[in-house]
Amino acid sequence: MDTLHGMQFDVGIAEPSDLCGFGIFELLKIKSTIAATSCVHADHVSKIVGVPVAPSYVPGSMSSKSDVMDIMGRLQNAIQTLLGVKFFEGLFDREVALFREKYGPDFKGYEELLAQVSYVFTNSNPYLDYPHPTIHKAIDIGGIAVSLDAKKNKLPQNIDEILNIRKTNVVISFGSIVKSCYMPEDYK
Repeated sequence: MDTLHGMQFDVGIAEPSDLCGFGIFELLKIKSTIAATSCVHADHVSKIVGVPVAPSYVPGSMSSKSDVMDIMGRLQNAIQTLLGVKFFEGLFDREVALFREKYGPDFKGYEELLAQVSYVFTNSNPYLDYPHPTIHKAIDIGGIAVSLDAKKNKLPQNIDEILNIRKTNVVISFGSIVKSCYMPEDYK
């Protein structure tokens, strides 16, 4: 830690799925911190940094619901959102206990560590994500790594021929991990 402290970092960026990074930033006295999520949004972080969590119409990050919900779907979404937040709060409480055991009882709690982040970067594209309330502190950076160079985005000839058969196409791809046969019928 002494070596890291001597480097005097200007900013610290960490994933808020656990608090280790933010605890280290606190120990190193890094003033500017950024929470960068690999998911679209994280309800447990949103709640703390001031982004409204609205499970009545926004699917929770730990929810199985889409943005089209009847009254029971909204109730299930609210319960799943609450349970997801409680899961992370329990995890964070245990991590803070470890920091306090090693660095003293005055070590900041998770609410304080996350509330002081300068920005929250989310892997969300505002044109593709569900509509949701936000604040200026939350920055959607989804697609930041996508190349806009037409030469790099050229399709193989066989795929290009298939897509040129029709004027309009819809391509659904889940990568190599998720099988579309398990997708709910009402989503197809």
